[in-house]
Amino acid sequence: MLSELLETIDPLRLAKTGRALSGSYELRQFDRINASLKDGSKVQVSYKLEFSRDDKNQLFCIVGDLETVLPQVCQRCMQPMQHQLSIAIKLAIVSNEEEAENLPAEFEPYVDTGVPVKLQDFIEDELLLAMPLVSLHDEQECPAANKFKHEQKGKENPFAELKNLKLSN
Repeated sequence: MLSELLETIDPLRLAKTGRALSGSYELRQFDRINASLKDGSKVQVSYKLEFSRDDKNQLFCIVGDLETVLPQVCQRCMQPMQHQLSIAIKLAIVSNEEEAENLPAEFEPYVDTGVPVKLQDFIEDELLLAMPLVSLHDEQECPAANKFKHEQKGKENPFAELKNLKLSN
């Protein structure tokens, strides 16, 4: 495996030569992600990417995974939380929209523009796509979850009378 950190990569060329990359970045290096996080100063994002042909030798692929823990704020209780993020990547390198539409279902398209891309930007894009839209603790862990359940149990359903009206007709 090629473990040195490359600044820019050419995914198609790497796939044609069957290369693999692995390493890590500090989460704070991703400017677009840091804007939505509590504090990513000491968190690592590890990656393993294999650039190769698929089993049928028809597609050039990027297969791998990303692992990190996102320090976020629960939107229910507004307390800090850690969100474990494990991303499985399975991309097929395509050159146009028509090729993308004809991909097997297990692949997502990666459009190759012929221009080398920054590895850091590639990884940040995948993280952004996988991040939750709303961060919430599991209900069992969230201090505010029980509060809302108790409040809802005590309230009478405003539509309960409609049920009786419908049954009488």
